[in-house]
Amino acid sequence: MSIRHKRDGKSLLNRERALKMMEKYNLDALIATTPENVTYLTDFISFAREQYGCERKTYAVLPRDTSIEPWMIVVASDVYMFQVNLDRLNTWMKDVQTYDNLKKDPDYEETKYFIEAAVERLVTSICEKKLDKCNLGLDEMDITPAVFETIQNRLPRAKLVPAYSIFKEIRIVKSPKEIEILGKAVSISEKALKGTFDKAYRGMTREEFALTYNELVVRQGDGITPVPRGNVRPQIGCLRFGYTPEFRLEDGQTMLLDCGCFYRGYQADTARTAIFGAVTDKQKRQYDAIYNPMLEAQQAAIENIRAGVHTSEIYKIGTDVLKKYGSKARFSGHGVDMAVHTPPFITEGVDSVLEKNMVVNVECSMFRIEQDNQNKKKVSQLPTSQERVGYFLVEDTMVVLENGVNYLTFNDRSLYPK
Repeated sequence: MSIRHKRDGKSLLNRERALKMMEKYNLDALIATTPENVTYLTDFISFAREQYGCERKTYAVLPRDTSIEPWMIVVASDVYMFQVNLDRLNTWMKDVQTYDNLKKDPDYEETKYFIEAAVERLVTSICEKKLDKCNLGLDEMDITPAVFETIQNRLPRAKLVPAYSIFKEIRIVKSPKEIEILGKAVSISEKALKGTFDKAYRGMTREEFALTYNELVVRQGDGITPVPRGNVRPQIGCLRFGYTPEFRLEDGQTMLLDCGCFYRGYQADTARTAIFGAVTDKQKRQYDAIYNPMLEAQQAAIENIRAGVHTSEIYKIGTDVLKKYGSKARFSGHGVDMAVHTPPFITEGVDSVLEKNMVVNVECSMFRIEQDNQNKKKVSQLPTSQERVGYFLVEDTMVVLENGVNYLTFNDRSLYPK
């Protein structure tokens, strides 16, 4: 099959780390089934899966023996689509196998047919590659227990090992290509975030705020639209701007945008808080008393992030600063890649060791409403001074280095950006 290969010579896969993990767990091959793990192994995003649903399976197999060519299995309609949209077949794998997506029996249940056809092609290809007597790490999260059992029965001399957690262990340390894509995703989101704050106006609604952000994301996509099959897709993960559908922006109120976008399958997740318009001295004192300890906690934690440090240490540093001020803000952190929250987690009761080229988000949040409890009116009807102090959140993305971090976020963290 004629395919278009990676022009820049880079791939998402950290193959050296994958091979080490296969050696660690005594596996002869890894089989990816979930979309994120297939994309990680191949750089491939299935159009058929996105357009028609989960029964259009895509699999990818990475053997431990480097003399065996890795391969992927896709539904035939994906290949037909790529003949028109070649950029979507920008994979480094040379061996792309297909299964027929045309039902032989019109009365046969479609979903069952697709799954059986994909499994048949997977089992046959494993036998053709002479891996049918080996230990195979099978990503179990996108197949049913019955399908797992079927594959094991069809390969009676192979040992199938659930491997979703092994894929997570591999992917927790990012390849240079992943860091590059994440950096681009963050840049897209940050420009849109800053632009949204710049375009804010009195009387602006939450819906108008969200639409402004979405539009500014899409404009950076070189004509790519915000739909699942595009490379850039805006996503408001949490838009804490106002408290009711009737809310409209006024001077001295907080604007919080916790946002992100999808870029080539990877997500950005950043947040900033800013004050709109003129503020009174009382408001400024109130805001600074809440927000400055949050910034100090976040910065103290970030200054101690480096390879070899435990996440529990970072969590303690951040929370200790907040305790010093008696702040009720919440400090935490997490990884980010094709999902918005991934390991390593920086939170209470979780501990892991940071490694070079992990990508982490460090955040501090405070969500607070003050209102007159004796006043039974709706929150939207309360005077501003009684209604709210505000929502506050700051979140940054960075790459872990041997002796510090490399920021992927650069927007001003001040409540009063220039």
